Amino acid sequence: MLHGSHLFFLRSAPVRMPRSLQARCSLVLSLVTALVPLARTLPAQSDPGFSALHWRAIGPLRAGRARALAGVPSQPSVFYAGFDN
Repeated sequence: MLHGSHLFFLRSAPVRMPRSLQARCSLVLSLVTALVPLARTLPAQSDPGFSALHWRAIGPLRAGRARALAGVPSQPSVFYAGFDN
């Protein structure tokens, strides 16, 4: 409701969370708080198969819906894509 140059907002009664839900949320928060430092101290796992992999760009550098795709049979790594906005 607008009154002069002041705005007045109606306040609703606070919503109370059931005690069982409070207990569950508290337990989950406690477990997460306890386990996060433990997870940071664990050694990183490395698989020898992943060492041969490398990052590369595989998609278009812009958003949009692909309308047409075509590849070059003699060159498997060459393709063309047509997009619309």
